[in-house]
Order: sequence, then structure tokens, then C-alpha cells
Amino acid sequence: MKLVQLRIDKGPKMKNYHEVLAKKKCESFFRVLDSESLGGSMLDTLSNVKVYNSDPVNSIPCLNDKETVRKIPGALHLGKFVWAQFHSMNTILQGLSQDEKTVTDTLHRLDKRVKDVYDALPMKSLYVVCATGNKDKSTDNEDDTARLGRCYMTLKLPSLVSTTDDSQD
Repeated sequence: MKLVQLRIDKGPKMKNYHEVLAKKKCESFFRVLDSESLGGSMLDTLSNVKVYNSDPVNSIPCLNDKETVRKIPGALHLGKFVWAQFHSMNTILQGLSQDEKTVTDTLHRLDKRVKDVYDALPMKSLYVVCATGNKDKSTDNEDDTARLGRCYMTLKLPSLVSTTDDSQD
């Protein structure tokens, strides 16, 4: 879990995964899963999944967020843990687009993708969504919490699934 926290804290600035593991004296999350016969998959860009080639993980490269959502259901059958990363928010967080319509459209697409992944999960799945914050301290924002990331968790249980959900038919 130390590695997961480091990845959330550092994001793309976490350059050398194996070097960080050695310095922090922590074990790869995917190796721990493998030692417990649980297995795991990682869906991300090709450059990011290559970093984990020496780990016992199903590395599934994706070109974009839409492809990631499409490939997640197949990855669910490969182990007990699936790590997927969406990149559409990077344009907003990196300040590449501040146009209100673009930001709104991006957030709507991301919201739909998060829901699509939830809908694809089998019952009794733990669903965790982590969102990095904006670490730019130069903004004069009285609400300092804007820089913090967020983590949302839920269990997919029959009582939480809407009765209008088509997947229940």
C-alpha cells in the first residue's frame, strides 16, 4: 500500500518505479497479489505499463480513456485487482485547457466512464476511484483543499444497484 500512496502522491513525476521500491524498502503491490495467488491487471498508456514489465501483472496498454473503459471488463477475469488510469483530466489539471465548455465536457465524459466501469463490475466488488489534486501552490485560493486529491469507495451490492439498471435483467 505504500507504493499505491506514493503513486497517488507523485503521479507522473514518479519516474523510476523499481528505484523507488528499493529506496523505500517496500514490495511491489503486484508481487504481493501474486504471492497470495490473487493476480492483478494494469490498464494504462503503453509507456506506463512498460514500467511494470518485470512484475507479475497483466499489463494492458490503452491508447485513451475510451479504450480503457472498453478493456476493463476483460481484465476483471484475469485476477482480483484491476488498476486503470484515465488521462482526460490531465488537460485540465496541467492547465492545458481552461475553457469552461471543455472542462465541463471532460468532466461529463469522465463521470460517464466511471459509471460505465462501475456497471461492468461483478456484484460484491470494491470500487475505488482516486483523483489527484492540483499541487500548484501558486494559486491564491483560500480553500486550500483544492490541492488535495480525493478518494471515493463503494461496494457494488444488489441493494445499491438501481432497479432500472438494465444489467439486472
